[in-house]
Amino acid sequence: MYAVFQLIGALILLIIASFFIIQGLKRLAKRFKLTNFFVGMTLAAFATSLPEIINSIFSGLKNQGAVAFGNIIGANISNFTLVLGILGLFTPLVFVKKKLKVDAIFLVVSVLVLFLAINDGVLSPVEGLILVFIYVVYIVHLLSSQKVTSNKLVEGMRDQKQRGWVTAGILGVGVGLLFVSSNWVVDAAVQTAKDFRFSTYIISLFVVGIATTIPELIFSLMAYFRNAKALGIGNLIGSNITNPLFALGIGSFFGGFSVAQDVVFFDLFFLLLITFFFVFTVFVLKKVDKKKSIFFILIYGLYVLWKLQLS
Repeated sequence: MYAVFQLIGALILLIIASFFIIQGLKRLAKRFKLTNFFVGMTLAAFATSLPEIINSIFSGLKNQGAVAFGNIIGANISNFTLVLGILGLFTPLVFVKKKLKVDAIFLVVSVLVLFLAINDGVLSPVEGLILVFIYVVYIVHLLSSQKVTSNKLVEGMRDQKQRGWVTAGILGVGVGLLFVSSNWVVDAAVQTAKDFRFSTYIISLFVVGIATTIPELIFSLMAYFRNAKALGIGNLIGSNITNPLFALGIGSFFGGFSVAQDVVFFDLFFLLLITFFFVFTVFVLKKVDKKKSIFFILIYGLYVLWKLQLS
């Protein structure tokens, strides 16, 4: 029972760490006058994905592939169902498909390549290196494309001088808390699964997976309330590219990951379908209103019920 409280405490600490990092990167963006699109798709996405990245590294060090994959798959599914649905309840989300063509391609490629790499049940360090390479190609594309959108989060503060040591301190505290909390999350998730006779994967898929998407949800809601919807959407897309490519890729460097075949052919395949459906929404439906938001949330609820029934 102690492991449950340890898990809850570690997840709370992890969320607090994420907030520190998000604030630090926002200050960094203001200091160096980074564009809205770049912040949303890279810095913000990377910041809100740091819990998944650090969890993946510790999972690799402790040979806990179930924790890493449960976390990443659970986070990505909840991003494009639960988080997207919650955002759509506040305001209709309208997509500018011209600006998202290449990003949609990388979004699908990230899941397809991961699916192909792990279809034998093992993600080796070499395969992880390929994932990271694809992610670097994506970042280079963002840097070279010079896409700019309206950034209400940093508008009006571009000329304000920020003390570099304050930003560095905020980021340092966030990263430090993140390392501590992520280490605890992995250990607590494994022990909680044993105590309640659930699989480690199920605990990671839902409990850890949802907890590590809270930064994405909070950041996207902040973007909405500050009239910067595109930044919130960019954060979700960027996070769902960062998680499978960079987080799992980096984690696999520490000995590789092994996962059960049902994870590959059910959960990862389900994530692939959700990703295709998101792309379909962007290019065909073009927006997410309240009805579609409820539909996305229901999809996640049905997925949870189905997985718990199977377990």
